[in-house]
Amino acid sequence: MDLFPNLKTLKIEFSCHFEAISVSDGKSLEELTYLRIGGCGSFVSFPNGGLIAPKLNELDIVFCPKLKWLPENMNSLSSLKSLTIKYCPLIEPLPEGEGGLPVSLSSLTISSDIFFRMKWNWQTLPHLTHLSIYGYGIEEDMESFPEKGLLPTTIISLTIWYFAKLRGLDKNGLTQLTSLQTLEILECPELETLSEEGFPTSLTSLWIFMCPLVSKKYDPKESGNEEYWNKISHIPHLFIK
Repeated sequence: MDLFPNLKTLKIEFSCHFEAISVSDGKSLEELTYLRIGGCGSFVSFPNGGLIAPKLNELDIVFCPKLKWLPENMNSLSSLKSLTIKYCPLIEPLPEGEGGLPVSLSSLTISSDIFFRMKWNWQTLPHLTHLSIYGYGIEEDMESFPEKGLLPTTIISLTIWYFAKLRGLDKNGLTQLTSLQTLEILECPELETLSEEGFPTSLTSLWIFMCPLVSKKYDPKESGNEEYWNKISHIPHLFIK
């Protein structure tokens, strides 16, 4: 990679032969700001010692089924704001002693299996404001979400996508999210109740899409739904479809 000292953006996608990123020992990718690796079925490793990329702002790793480890010393990526890790089923938690994710991180998009496998210390991520969790549809035991203490209290935006067995929202977990402004719930076919009394007072936008049981229950046009609709109608920006 250091053969391209002025490289700012790199996307490597849909390559069945690409296996690794290599950088000469001690070399820094001074200008790299965006790196995406997606749909690379043979990709297994980042450079030894991690990525030395002081300006890297966004890192996307998607559909890499053989990758086991994120770059070493992730916390050294001091400019990283956005991290996406989806559909990489073998990813292991960051080794203890490496300091976790960069303190600069403000946006995290992650598959549910990785999210629940990682060891999170949210206190080391004081700037994290946007969190998106993508399910596989295999969360068989997850009928309620989020449990108390599971999510960082700093987030202002939360997206939950395709939790196939999710039946309700946990008010104990939601009330802790005192900064939450936007909640998006998409493709949760078993979701029945929103636990309205658990919504933080900071919530200004609620978006629910392709959750048929909730859509029917909270439809103000349906007879007998007034009680449920009135519990959420105060939210300024409300979309249920």
